[in-house]
Amino acid sequence: MVGEPERPPYDRVVSEAARRLAGNIRLLRTVHGWSQETLALNAGLDRTFVGAVERAKRNITLASAEKLAHAFELTVADLRGAGLRGVPANAPTAGQRLK
Repeated sequence: MVGEPERPPYDRVVSEAARRLAGNIRLLRTVHGWSQETLALNAGLDRTFVGAVERAKRNITLASAEKLAHAFELTVADLRGAGLRGVPANAPTAGQRLK
């Protein structure tokens, strides 16, 4: 009998794209001076979900990406990094450690 394939564990990054998205969300949130709770409220999402997304522990849906982008007044393409409008030129990149 053939069963369903094993699901990947949630304690690892789903993809490089998820890691980039996570870094961009954290960078934008930090630049805006928002806590995870503030971002969650602005996006209509749960705070624990936002934290998991920022750690690249959750593979989010397009609907959730749109909510996050809307909170920053960006498009999903901007959120993915195609053009992070509103981020100061001296802001750390997604790969740099935030202080």
